[in-house]
Amino acid sequence: MKQARWQDLFAPLIEPRLPASGHRTLQARAIAAAAIVCLHAANEEWVRLGGQADMLDLYDTAVQAIRR
Repeated sequence: MKQARWQDLFAPLIEPRLPASGHRTLQARAIAAAAIVCLHAANEEWVRLGGQADMLDLYDTAVQAIRR
């Protein structure tokens, strides 16, 4: 699955930025997965809107939704 490959690429970049813990690898993978899903949701919304929206704004909106 493409998402798993992306997680494999992104998680090692995120992990060193997290506080030391026994779950840092899991946390990094979860953050990477959430970012990828937000990008996917933003892209679907952009398509639904016929490309008439700013993709970065849509991505930010998706990320804000899960930060609450």
